[in-house]
Amino acid sequence: MSSRHNSSRVPSSITDRKIIDVKALEKRGYTFGKKIGKGSYGSVIEVKYHDRKLETIVDLACKYVNREKMPQDFLEKFFPRELHFLTIITHPNIIRVHSILQSGPSVFIFMRKAENGDLLEYIKNNGHISEVQSNFWFYQMVSAVRYLHSMSIAHRDLKCENVFITKHMNVKIGDFGFARYCVDETDEYRRLMSNTYCGSAAYAAPEVVSGKPYDPLKSDIWSLGVILCIMLNGMMPFDDRNIAKLLKDQKHKLYQVNCNIMVKLSTECKSVIQICLEPNPKLRYDSEQLIDVKWLKKQVEKHSKK
Repeated sequence: MSSRHNSSRVPSSITDRKIIDVKALEKRGYTFGKKIGKGSYGSVIEVKYHDRKLETIVDLACKYVNREKMPQDFLEKFFPRELHFLTIITHPNIIRVHSILQSGPSVFIFMRKAENGDLLEYIKNNGHISEVQSNFWFYQMVSAVRYLHSMSIAHRDLKCENVFITKHMNVKIGDFGFARYCVDETDEYRRLMSNTYCGSAAYAAPEVVSGKPYDPLKSDIWSLGVILCIMLNGMMPFDDRNIAKLLKDQKHKLYQVNCNIMVKLSTECKSVIQICLEPNPKLRYDSEQLIDVKWLKKQVEKHSKK
């Protein structure tokens, strides 16, 4: 199989100073294509990987970051965490890392490419998602989050842009830039609260928005509820342009929905939204309780038989 590809070129997202890095990677079988995304400190680039041993070509996405552009606190705290989690996490509904290569300040994180883009892009192109499809995808998300939580890892940035859709229409959670452990290193039974404001306000739980120390595991559940609302309604449940109003709406359960859609949803489905978007984190379900709700039972039973 030929290793040549028409898309082979140095991405414009990588500066001239880093061209030498790209050339070296191309010799190792990585052929760079177009930019398909942008992050705070780098870009996401389409890549073809030629496995010379197996004579196969794999579609990858490369998250390229320049450590020189990162704030010191992010470089010292958040980025090492992300690299650590990417190397230890293995779940069918979490983006799988192919390899991580570093050269000077440049870091290239190669991941399996999600052929159908992210969930937000999908909804923008196709409109709201049916209850049946939402049920399937939400089960996969909850399954992935339960796995993370079982390892005492909170994602802290769950949003539609970080949920990716594969060629076979499964979803995978990605981007662990704000992930962290939630237990004390010296006492695994002592839960740590978080003080860092993470993620997007529109997806953030009220305890996060209000700036209080919060349980990051419970805040993940809130974010899942926002994602479910967006899938079913094709619109954001909360408007984050006015933070004071956002917080008030969250606490009074005043989320925006499409009434024509909501009236057709099952009672079990609507109850999951209410469970996730419970403003009191002490009353909000955890991931173990959530995956056991009636609406997800059929998916649980289906997958347990495999």
